Amino acid sequence: MRGMGVDLLMPYTKTTWLDKVVQYPMRFFKSGETSGGVTLSPDNGTVTQAGTPINAANMNKIENALESVIGKDNTTIVETTSIRLETDTRTVQLTYTSGVLTKIEEKNGSTVIKTTNLIYTSGTLTSVTEVANGRTVTTTLNYVSGTLDNLTKGVV
Repeated sequence: MRGMGVDLLMPYTKTTWLDKVVQYPMRFFKSGETSGGVTLSPDNGTVTQAGTPINAANMNKIENALESVIGKDNTTIVETTSIRLETDTRTVQLTYTSGVLTKIEEKNGSTVIKTTNLIYTSGTLTSVTEVANGRTVTTTLNYVSGTLDNLTKGVV
């Protein structure tokens, strides 16, 4: 997702986590002892499986994948390629012009999260523009002899 340090087009690569398996898991070698401290180093004996490192790269991969699925907070728009039905705490404000729905605003409190503008030509819906997360998606409805023939989308 742009602007969040996550690219949804980048595939997630699953990490197969392995435990470290050693002969002596709780044995340590003591060295450098002074009145102020001592150095303990693992003295594991035979290592039969190194295990998967727990490091920033592996942890951040998990964090980024979660953020791409659930977002940062209720103001985040998560772009997906499938329909997602859920309950959230946003409100919707509808705007009508001369009795025709022309704008839909999704809000979290007073903050507008997504705006959808509906454009009509001679009483027929011809364009829908959605603005969220600094991105604009415009859907143009194309008619042939008064019947909806196809849709085209543009993303800015």
